Amino acid sequence: MRIAISGSHSLGKSTLVWDWIKRHPEYTREEEPFRALDGEMYDIRVRQESNRLHNGIQMYYNASRVNLYASINDFVIFDRAPIDYIAYSQYTADK
Repeated sequence: MRIAISGSHSLGKSTLVWDWIKRHPEYTREEEPFRALDGEMYDIRVRQESNRLHNGIQMYYNASRVNLYASINDFVIFDRAPIDYIAYSQYTADK
């Protein structure tokens, strides 16, 4: 089973994911793409500094991670969903 937590910044998604993991240790936790890509070769920005390129990189990364867990025996919870980056790209459409 794949679960993705979606929503705006600083609403408690990561806290919810960590609380879920504590109660359901059979689940694997997937990090939020921004944090996972931080320190990699990408200069990802968020909030007002973000643009469509930043959102696209994070969406592609997130979708590729979702696709890694295709087995019925995979139990994973994601801190963000690919749809989040479509919404953010609408916000940054003028950038």
